[in-house]
Amino acid sequence: MDTKDRRQDYDSAEKIKQALQMQEAFGFDVAQRFLKLRGIGDEVAQRTLIGKYEQRQRERRDLANRPAAA
Repeated sequence: MDTKDRRQDYDSAEKIKQALQMQEAFGFDVAQRFLKLRGIGDEVAQRTLIGKYEQRQRERRDLANRPAAA
């Protein structure tokens, strides 16, 4: 991997990080649009955003199902 590829990976990672924050605040559609406008393809955006959403839902279910501390 050359320097340009690494720089692009860091740039993409930062865009995805920002999109995940946007998804938390404004929803999936806004985050997906943000990524699309910044050159991240729909397939990558959807896979990333949906995966993160499902992970958060699992974590919330796990917390809700945890027995209360005595």
